[in-house]
Amino acid sequence: MLNSARAVLLRNRHQTAQQANMTKTNPPEIPTPERLIELYETKHTNEAGYGGGKLYHKQLGELCASHHIGSVLDWGCGKGGVVNYLKSSGMKAQGYDPAMPEFKNKPKGRFDCVCCFDVAEHWHPDRVDEEIRDVAIHTGQLAVFVVSCRVAVHQLPDGTNCHTIVESGEWWRDRLNRVMELEGLTMEFHSYNPGRKTLYAYFLRH
Repeated sequence: MLNSARAVLLRNRHQTAQQANMTKTNPPEIPTPERLIELYETKHTNEAGYGGGKLYHKQLGELCASHHIGSVLDWGCGKGGVVNYLKSSGMKAQGYDPAMPEFKNKPKGRFDCVCCFDVAEHWHPDRVDEEIRDVAIHTGQLAVFVVSCRVAVHQLPDGTNCHTIVESGEWWRDRLNRVMELEGLTMEFHSYNPGRKTLYAYFLRH
């Protein structure tokens, strides 16, 4: 009986190791960029509490005040929590999110500040540089990024993890810096929180 139990345990461990190895060498296929937008729109519709954007309000307000920011674009705004907060504070604010019908139209021109909070990790891996460049193009003075570097708790309706990009803080720091520099913005601050596995960075246009 004991030997039989040990055999089952060893077999299960072996299968788990095989599955882990397959995940590393053959990661799940990520939907196309267009399909991702459709899946996120469905998730936003079906889950009232998803994408509310309740974090970082106070910090963003303080940062905007210190840099005399007059207008803000929330890039990947979800249901518009940050936009509503800024407007209630008397600031000119607009949101952009292709998965939200009311925010799907991409604004034209530059804003004093573009914030991108917990959004970059949701991008399609093939569109990273394009997305960063788009943020830069819309930035008049200040760009602020908060990027999660871990697997998400949430999943999309098809089972895809909501964080389609899971990379280290160093990877994101270097990627953001390289593209933003090409568009005339310099990294003024960056910090990584190992407990939250989150990168914080902001850039200024000189």
